[in-house]
Amino acid sequence: MKAEVALSASARLGESPAWDADDSSLLWVDILGGEIHRFDSHAGDRVVACFESSVGSVAPRRDRGVVAAVGGDVLLLDACGREESRVTVETRRNTRLNNGVCDAQGRFWTGSMDVDERPGRGSLYVVTPDLQAQRVFGDIGVSNGTAWVNEGATMLYVDSLAHRIDRCEIVDGLPADRRPFVEIATELGLPDGLTVDAEEGIWVALFGGGALHRYSAGGKLEEVLVVPTPYVTSCGFGGIGLEDLFITSAKEPLGAGDSEGGSMAGHLFVVRPGVAGRPTETFWG
Repeated sequence: MKAEVALSASARLGESPAWDADDSSLLWVDILGGEIHRFDSHAGDRVVACFESSVGSVAPRRDRGVVAAVGGDVLLLDACGREESRVTVETRRNTRLNNGVCDAQGRFWTGSMDVDERPGRGSLYVVTPDLQAQRVFGDIGVSNGTAWVNEGATMLYVDSLAHRIDRCEIVDGLPADRRPFVEIATELGLPDGLTVDAEEGIWVALFGGGALHRYSAGGKLEEVLVVPTPYVTSCGFGGIGLEDLFITSAKEPLGAGDSEGGSMAGHLFVVRPGVAGRPTETFWG
């Protein structure tokens, strides 16, 4: 397998690739650029919305439009990128929302982090379709990848600064019994965004490691996909039959200069890994 450049984006901090089946396009964000993008291999890439605050993540809504984590708020935008409503989720000073995805119940899960990456200041939240936000747990370093396996009965979760993927059982709709599932050695990079394929293989981006790892449902490392830039941030399936795995990357990771990521830093990549993904869940609000 070889990751190819899908879009020469040069994003400062690309993230949150999410396939919008209704629009047959890939949503993604440039966190530090404050932009929500929509990419189509035929029509190209366009900016859906731009903000003065950081944009941590984006996901499609069931009835068109998107849900997005902007600064400390979760916003609902229509198909043209116009704001319809918002709820303030993270109120602590010097923090922002980061990774966010939807579950099968139409809820938006988004976590937070300290902008200087001070440990213990992040949290994980869940936002319901009626825009009620609940803090699920705190004492997080950098809240990142979230996904579900076992038909939604088990949640996978990444706190990047803990260098691992955790596993939680879902009890009454919320995660419980959080425990380590996969440990990531420091020299391999920080675990970042993740996704799950149709065979329940778990793909995680390694920030600073220039790779994706695929783990089995039992936590065994099965594949290593090298990406031609070190600051790999997230991954998500899309395209016809969900056979394409899109990979975001960063040009300006915190604490690193522009040149450290190489000439392909910030680009959007794509690979066909030989296994399909699962449909992207949407927000029901």
